[in-house]
Amino acid sequence: MDETALEKVYQENLEERIISYLAKQLKITLESAMDIYYRSHLANKIHQGTEGIQYLDYQVLAEILCETEKDLLSASEPDPFYSEENMEWLRQSAREIEEGQVVTKTIDELQAMVDG
Repeated sequence: MDETALEKVYQENLEERIISYLAKQLKITLESAMDIYYRSHLANKIHQGTEGIQYLDYQVLAEILCETEKDLLSASEPDPFYSEENMEWLRQSAREIEEGQVVTKTIDELQAMVDG
């Protein structure tokens, strides 16, 4: 693998990490994070290799994007999965599983319950 190909693979991995980190930190979908990233000036700088910025840590780069391109962030909608109501429901479900308050049924058993 030559240097150019290696650099391209590194850049793709960096972009994936930035996008995943943005989605997690902003509690948005990966699609929204991709949209934010690829519309950013940061993406262009990384693609062009401006000032060696592509060699910074992905978390640092994501924080730079959040600080310098706030206009892109304001248009993103939070993912409803991360709503406080849903998160509380998930925490309660996890507690019930840990306490053994779970009943396991197969699809056939559930269908039999519905059919009577």
